[in-house]
Amino acid sequence: MKIVLKQNQFERLQEIQEKDQVNQILIESLDSDDYFELGIDYIRDWLKKNDIKLPRAKVPISWVMSNYGDDIMSSLDMDTRRGFPTIGSVGKAALMKGFVEDPSIKREGSFTENYGKILEKMTKRYLPEYMELFRISEPEPWNVTLNFSYDPDVVIKKGKTQELIDLRKNIFNNPLFKILGISLSSDKAHGGMDLRANILPKYEWIETVAPKLIKTIKTNMNKEGQIWQIRKNKNVFSWGSSPFTIFVQYHFRFNRNKEPFNKWEEELNQLLFDLGYEFPEQVYSLQTKY
Repeated sequence: MKIVLKQNQFERLQEIQEKDQVNQILIESLDSDDYFELGIDYIRDWLKKNDIKLPRAKVPISWVMSNYGDDIMSSLDMDTRRGFPTIGSVGKAALMKGFVEDPSIKREGSFTENYGKILEKMTKRYLPEYMELFRISEPEPWNVTLNFSYDPDVVIKKGKTQELIDLRKNIFNNPLFKILGISLSSDKAHGGMDLRANILPKYEWIETVAPKLIKTIKTNMNKEGQIWQIRKNKNVFSWGSSPFTIFVQYHFRFNRNKEPFNKWEEELNQLLFDLGYEFPEQVYSLQTKY
């Protein structure tokens, strides 16, 4: 059988082939994180084509992916069993399918213009209740510092000290950044972006809350001189040590297997629990002072 192509059909096939070659070069040379904007374009187009009615004019992209992520992935033949995709991976898949135009890695505007509003909205969903994004510093385009603050009293009362330490070490592994295709890089990825994060306390817990709490403990739990000293541990939010080390008298601690000591410790835990500390045993460690 002989197949005859008209000139316009031949030119169209040539155009498709050339575009596929260009796309393949781009796919091999760029990281999936570079396709964030393409992912947004494809998702918007998908919503429009499928006549999806949003609950309001503007919704976070995270809401769209939570509700329609599987359908969007299926439209690109992506494996839904691998879990939640990044916006960049959607953009990359859309490029491979020819649904979006070739990307440009040239950064237009600034990081704050592109990511500021969506970050502010999505932090409320993906960050712990005690943390918030309070400022994006960008002295020059794509030289960015994200400034987060946390409530130290809530951290201690909820027993989240170690969680905070881990989050500080791995902040850019949080789903908040994964879904946006943002990651920490030392080689100026993302079109030449320098990205850093500061995680700071809203106030100095050791200097403000700790002295009042120590006074309350001594007033209620030192009626027979059991406590020799209470020492504040200043590195609690850096190393995860208990906020207080409570030194008790040697003769009192020596009898810890007897009822008076056990009862005193139970009453101390109950006092802290009544003050809102959900995990009293994480607030202090007991030692003997000779």
